[in-house]
Amino acid sequence: MLALATFYAVWMYQDYWAEGGIALLHFGYLWAAYNVAVALSSHYAVDIERRFGLTVVTAIMCLAPGISYLGMGLAAEIIWLGVALGFIMQSSRGLQMVILRNAFNRVLGSELRATANSISSFLFRGVFIFTGPAVGYAIDAWSSATVFVMLGLLFLLVGVWQFKGLASLISRGIQSPNQR
Repeated sequence: MLALATFYAVWMYQDYWAEGGIALLHFGYLWAAYNVAVALSSHYAVDIERRFGLTVVTAIMCLAPGISYLGMGLAAEIIWLGVALGFIMQSSRGLQMVILRNAFNRVLGSELRATANSISSFLFRGVFIFTGPAVGYAIDAWSSATVFVMLGLLFLLVGVWQFKGLASLISRGIQSPNQR
């Protein structure tokens, strides 16, 4: 669910920017800046986890998408604030790409790793195939800001639920593979 939470946003940003009055010529610069945020958070993900601990990083990964969606939806009238809040989403995306994939691969034996990664990717795309058009329809019916708020509330609830589950694993002694 965490990857799906940040993936919807990738498909929604351009409508959000256009509705906020950002000129099309700025979209490329915004995409570049957002991708730099993903790259930097991915690059420093292990260092961030070592510094703040697995519990804090897990909380960030679980809650940041919902907070970002909600903030962007509520700040739609102040578009550059909404754009700034998008960096939270993108930074969370970068953390997830490294921390979750690393944990997933370390838990699985080498004989299952490729199959499990393929199934995970298939399920992710399968869920998006069915839910992505519904999100797109909702944007067309209402507005991207409204859908950002709706997804924000949904992913805050999901994020709290996921954090509780992951935090219980951490408290039972599941350690980060990135701890020295």
